[in-house]
Amino acid sequence: MAARYPVEIAGGQAHKELWVPAEELEAFNDAIVGEIEVVAEYRGGVRVQR
Repeated sequence: MAARYPVEIAGGQAHKELWVPAEELEAFNDAIVGEIEVVAEYRGGVRVQR
């Protein structure tokens, strides 16, 4: 399902996000299966070790 939505740059090359139209967000969220895993964390533009 995620492949249907464009990836947009939000504030810089390192900040990529899917742009899901608001009217499709509930269906998008319902399609998420399992746990969401945090793979990196950034604070003030700096990657924080996890």
